[in-house]
Amino acid sequence: MKLTEFLKQIVEKEASDGFAAVGALPIFKVDGELLGYGDQLLGSDDVSSLIQDSMTPQQFEDYTLNHDANYAIEHPELGRFRQRLCAARAACFSSSSNSPRDTHV
Repeated sequence: MKLTEFLKQIVEKEASDGFAAVGALPIFKVDGELLGYGDQLLGSDDVSSLIQDSMTPQQFEDYTLNHDANYAIEHPELGRFRQRLCAARAACFSSSSNSPRDTHV
């Protein structure tokens, strides 16, 4: 899954959060419920691509050293998203959250 598609799903589903973890479906939190998306489990390359595509090279370098990141990204069409990343048990985890006041769709 590409970053733009992931963010687009957050907006279209009016999700408060989106989660990407290795070995799991993309998950979106809608009205307090966690909903899986699609039928394709995310591999490490998928999650790494989502992470790298959302960061500057310096942010990615810092993340690879610290295994933790907290930052915001701005998509020209979909709005602003807060990102929280951490690596645990050799699996990457990405959380993107969007709120109505953060977006300009």
